[in-house]
Parts: sequence; C-alpha cells; structure tokens
Amino acid sequence: MKIPLILLSLTLIACSEPRNLSSTTVVSFDKKIWQSNITSRKTMLKDFLSQHKFSEQNNTSIIKLLGKPDGYYLYDEFPAYRLKEKGECIVAFPIDRKTGKVKEVIIEPANCIAQIN
Repeated sequence: MKIPLILLSLTLIACSEPRNLSSTTVVSFDKKIWQSNITSRKTMLKDFLSQHKFSEQNNTSIIKLLGKPDGYYLYDEFPAYRLKEKGECIVAFPIDRKTGKVKEVIIEPANCIAQIN
C-alpha cells in the first residue's frame, strides 16, 4: 500500500507547474518600510530605481530618500544598504568626486543580483 501512495505522490509532484524560485515580487517603494524592514528592501529596490534616476542623485539626496545608510562602500562617502538580514548582499551608491552625483548603482556580491530579479 505504501508503494502506490508514494508513486501517486511523485506523479502529482512531477505534473505540477514548475516554480520560478529566482523571481522576486516587485513591491512599491516605501521609505518607512525600507528603513524598518531590511528583508523587504530587495522587493522594493527595482521600483525605487525606476522612480529615482540615480545619476541625478547625490550623497545627501540618497540618504534623504533611503535614510541613514547601514554602512559605506569603499569610502565613507558612498552610502550602502543591506538587502538581506543575514549574509552579504548590499546596494551601494558610489559618488563621482568631480560631479558629486551618483555614478552607478552597485549590488554586491554579483550573485546577489539573481536573488533580487
């Protein structure tokens, strides 16, 4: 009796629709949630970047939009924010020293991007 039940279970699992585990639901950016809930940040990042053209931002405006950084990337003037409660996964906003504007958005480590998209 156990063997037919196991075979039935395996058949049902095999016939079910595959799940896309790497996809992340996109949630509208909310500053209060960003600041209070690190685990929700990765779901809001895509919306944040689509709302705010990073090349027009400077250090002060990034901090005004996202709040106090969790740390800094390479230098004290490049704000960085954790995207996961545990482990390494950050988004950083390096500033061009000549223009004072954000020159790019960096997500590190590189495999962290797969967890966000």
